[in-house]
Amino acid sequence: MKRIIDGVTYNTDTATKIAASEWSRKLGFDTDGEATLYQTRGGAFFLHTREVFGSRYEEDKEYISVSPMTREGAHDWIMQGGTAGEVELFHDVFGAPPDAAEEQSPEATLYVRVPASLKERIEALAAEDGLSLNSWSIRCLEQCSARRRAAAA
Repeated sequence: MKRIIDGVTYNTDTATKIAASEWSRKLGFDTDGEATLYQTRGGAFFLHTREVFGSRYEEDKEYISVSPMTREGAHDWIMQGGTAGEVELFHDVFGAPPDAAEEQSPEATLYVRVPASLKERIEALAAEDGLSLNSWSIRCLEQCSARRRAAAA
């Protein structure tokens, strides 16, 4: 598939397939679909998404989109599990993510005071992502610390 967005061509036939994520109604999602991350020959990233909508009362409809992504956005998409929470990696352009390891101290408590307006915003964002406030906050802290570590390296 070839799309031109803002005068730039994104072509799945000439780009390198980096990673993919699939989901289905059988797993509790609202649609069946797949999202594939590509890198162009020039190094730009884009996400090709194909979703199938429908119900038992109407014929399925297919929706295809192409979305340009920054390098950081593409990396975050992979690290967060793509669109469906799980990614199949085909080409490792960002370096291997850390291996899972047992921590010596599996949990610790961190108390953070935030303004009520910020708490309301992050609760809404967590709900949009289908996560608890705790899980959402941990992901944010992990991503921020990983970026800081990468910038220092």
